[in-house]
Amino acid sequence: TESVDQVQSRLKHSLAPGENLILTDAHGATPCNAACQIADGVRIRVVAGVSVPMLWRCLGYAHENLQHLVVRALDGGRNGVCESRPGRPSHSLGEPCHDQDAVGDQ
Repeated sequence: TESVDQVQSRLKHSLAPGENLILTDAHGATPCNAACQIADGVRIRVVAGVSVPMLWRCLGYAHENLQHLVVRALDGGRNGVCESRPGRPSHSLGEPCHDQDAVGDQ
């Protein structure tokens, strides 16, 4: 396992010029702690708890400014968790995953 200092050093060397969004696995884990130490909240931001929907949102909207990208990542995390059940239609991004009519419908 790498120390926070080692991860922080690798992060510093991998940042692109300009704005950067760092996605980490879990809040409080070593990658997040290292990223938070170099983040300034303006040009370098950190979002913890990365998921595939968050990553897709970030990749799909990579051209947007950092503030919008952070919002996209957070929305992807919130809207990307749902129960998928057979016989139910798929939902596009931005729509709630839950089906209000199906609540209690087993």
